[in-house]
Amino acid sequence: MKKKTVMILSLCLAAAVIVGGVFFFYYDGLSSAAGNADNTLAAVKNNITRRAQLTEKLADFAKAHGEVEKQTLDAAADACGAAKSAETESALEAAESALGKAESLLKLALRASAPGLVNNDTAYAALTEDIYEAKKATGTLRKNHNAAVRAYNEKISSFPWSFFSRLYGFGEKSCFAAEEDTLETPAVDF
Repeated sequence: MKKKTVMILSLCLAAAVIVGGVFFFYYDGLSSAAGNADNTLAAVKNNITRRAQLTEKLADFAKAHGEVEKQTLDAAADACGAAKSAETESALEAAESALGKAESLLKLALRASAPGLVNNDTAYAALTEDIYEAKKATGTLRKNHNAAVRAYNEKISSFPWSFFSRLYGFGEKSCFAAEEDTLETPAVDF
């Protein structure tokens, strides 16, 4: 009788270890995928924050080298503040759009008030190149984030991951929307 009890206890212990391992495996996989999606969102946020800092430098450059309307400077300051405090995909998208508008307004103001400076100043050229590179990097980081989110969302919706995602409380994450200028094919009129 003792052998039978020991055998039953051993089987129960083995089953508990296997079940525990399965639960750990699925939790670890889900948390890794969620962490990857969160890390890519943080990379986008960091890059947009860098772009906001560069836009602030462009505003300072505009203040120092030309007549710039207070409204343009206020819009740039608001856009930079919003970009630095944005946390969600939709807030980051809105902040990115506002930064683009602010940068355009500042560049137009500088072209109008100091065209020689814009065409010949190496500091201005370097600053605008940094802004362009930050904008380009944001696009790449957004694509990486969307890929990580799609992989995560596919994982939590497929069996048996869906059972464990509901069990552990993992929910869907959202992607960045396509940029407006990529949604429509431009019309060419001859």
